[in-house]
Amino acid sequence: MGISTIKWLGMIVLIIACVMTGFSMSDRVKRHYSHLKMIDSMLNEIDIMLRYNACTLNELFSHLKS
Repeated sequence: MGISTIKWLGMIVLIIACVMTGFSMSDRVKRHYSHLKMIDSMLNEIDIMLRYNACTLNELFSHLKS
């Protein structure tokens, strides 16, 4: 094994590590986005309930628990 073979192996390992890091960060962003969508839908639901149903806060909290 010459020095050039070691360099090629090192580059391949570096590329694989960078790709795996990208996949990990992408998954993290997707999870964060799904949490934000869930919070947005919850806030929209609260808005609708308060605006049209005129429910009390206790009813609102019991509905949000479920």
